[in-house]
Amino acid sequence: MVIAEAMRRGEIPHGDLELKTALIVGAVIQAIDSRILTRLKGPLANSAGPAADLCVRMLGGTTD
Repeated sequence: MVIAEAMRRGEIPHGDLELKTALIVGAVIQAIDSRILTRLKGPLANSAGPAADLCVRMLGGTTD
């Protein structure tokens, strides 16, 4: 729903919703796995903002 709404609002380009969702879910799971394996240091919440910006960029959007 979040990705579909972002496409509707023009925040990211329109495209295959299922593929975009799969890419974001994969990125989030990878970040969680990296934290578990201690590749990411500190609380995962510390990476939330940068991770969200990178996800938007991965889908072709821009961040402020």
